[in-house]
Amino acid sequence: MASAFFKSACLSLSLRCCLLLTFSASLFPYLYGPEHLLRRSFAIISLSIGGFQTLNHVLAPFTFDSKGKQRQALASGSSSSSAPYADHSNASPGADRAKPSIDLGGPDSAALYAVIPDHPSSLLVRKGCSSKLLPSEKDPMRDGDGDDPVVLTESVSLHDFVRKHVTSLFEKWEPTWWLNSGHFQTFWSSAGNFSELDQIEYDRTLLELPDGGVVAVDFTFPRDGSISDETPIVIVLPGLTGGSQASYVRMLVAQTGKSRAEGGLGLRSVVLNSRGCGNVPLRTPQISAGSPNDLKSALIFLREKYPAAPIYGVGFSLGATVLSKYLGQEGDASEIQAAVVVACPWDLQRNSDQLEREFIGKHVYSRALAKSYLALLHRSLPTLEVDSSHVFHSHLEIIHTLRSPTFTKVNTHMAAIIGGPSPDFPHPSVNDFYRWASCARDIPGVSVPLLIINADDDPIVQVLPEDEVRAQRGGKNGGGSTMMVVTRGGGHLGWFHGKDAKRRWISTPIMQWLRAVSEEIVWGPDDPGYIGGAGADAQTVTGDFQVVAEPSKRKRRVRVVCEDGFTRAEGEPLEIGYRLFDDEDFGFVDTTPAGGETGANGDSSVPGAFAGL
Repeated sequence: MASAFFKSACLSLSLRCCLLLTFSASLFPYLYGPEHLLRRSFAIISLSIGGFQTLNHVLAPFTFDSKGKQRQALASGSSSSSAPYADHSNASPGADRAKPSIDLGGPDSAALYAVIPDHPSSLLVRKGCSSKLLPSEKDPMRDGDGDDPVVLTESVSLHDFVRKHVTSLFEKWEPTWWLNSGHFQTFWSSAGNFSELDQIEYDRTLLELPDGGVVAVDFTFPRDGSISDETPIVIVLPGLTGGSQASYVRMLVAQTGKSRAEGGLGLRSVVLNSRGCGNVPLRTPQISAGSPNDLKSALIFLREKYPAAPIYGVGFSLGATVLSKYLGQEGDASEIQAAVVVACPWDLQRNSDQLEREFIGKHVYSRALAKSYLALLHRSLPTLEVDSSHVFHSHLEIIHTLRSPTFTKVNTHMAAIIGGPSPDFPHPSVNDFYRWASCARDIPGVSVPLLIINADDDPIVQVLPEDEVRAQRGGKNGGGSTMMVVTRGGGHLGWFHGKDAKRRWISTPIMQWLRAVSEEIVWGPDDPGYIGGAGADAQTVTGDFQVVAEPSKRKRRVRVVCEDGFTRAEGEPLEIGYRLFDDEDFGFVDTTPAGGETGANGDSSVPGAFAGL
């Protein structure tokens, strides 16, 4: 009893000092403004919280209670994660913060906390080339006299593929010392000034959709001009209300466009700006809140424009949700050959419930996310002020009366009503919308290589699809084509490192993954999408070895131009398709990172909002 009282008193005193220092430091940016003072405030808060955590660790041996044992059990993996979409209304705060139960088994300094799972025989990868093969039982069958170069392959697990080619995930990474928690990493992604970094000039194309809505695809091309019909395309999907100018998007686009000599990939990049986002005005009372239909329309356009180019996907936060839903629902028909999703909120209902239960989640993150949606609403009022016969009319009146609403409250009256096409919308309740928009259930349908990256201290994404990834068996050879890694630290869309916290470490594994899937994986004639590696030329497939098929021989959905002028793909619903939108005054994109709807950090001009999450 005495030891417990002693520990409680010490922790209480330490916490009071921590709160005092935190309050004092929080005044710096408001009183003075310069970014270096903001950094100093983060540093003081980090030191105070670090001291509190150290004291808690030192005093831990004095007392052990049932809660401590349970936390220890969760950390060690003896308690498995709950089933998706279960009722957690009676769970205690933090219950969903259980770490994945498969530990990497590596050193504490490794970037990863966990890797799930390790399936055999998932990928065919490049083993080598031979200009002339000697006769043997293992030689692939081929036309001609055998003098033509062929590509030999071998089967490896996705786990081994990632270990070999995405090495940064298995090496030490150090977050900026004054951003030593998931909260600080997340705050800094919105508060930091990144406007001078990665200034990108985009070439914008506007696509009109069959329902009258408009999206924008912003292109960048390799800097050295080395481009061909087969140059791969990286399509990027930003987070909630985010667009081409989000700092994490510019970070990626800048690196993919660099030449290989400069350390880049020399690829095309395309950023999909959703309805009402990225300086694209809203033309219909419908926003993008989890439906993959607009992505499907954009992919029809890309495939029509670049029929010989492979397409790889990168999704951030809510954009990762859309990308994951697309991959799972399309399966073998996917036009995207490989993808990586970062900070994806897999189960919106459980994540939302968790945010509402925690003080900082409800009063900081939930309200910040709500402000992002409200900012989109206010920019689009001329379109959203519908007549009294529209289902959104009464909800819009309610939204106007809300004062500092939570994310769930805004979703109840906005995303659940106009977040997608009919007949899915409107939803009868926000929980019904959350279940519809969540993408964990779509993982079993994924049939292309998919790398999932989440942080173990993400304060917004607190539920991970461990069971779904384990059960996934969509690989070409019967193994899983999906792998989830959980990093040690990083917050939500953070992963800042370096003294000035200007750069995101997460760009390194993303780039390594894109390089590997574009150079190492060999696609067969029956695989979805592009078939063949760079410079490869071949004709048939047999046994354990594979000859890469020519791009002209791959299978595609037939695309037709309909009487209404929209290009559609065979078998797709009528609401999926596109035609070029020619209004030069519509959908202006400012090529400066701080232009348009973006603020000093290139992400959001709305105080207290997290655009792009």
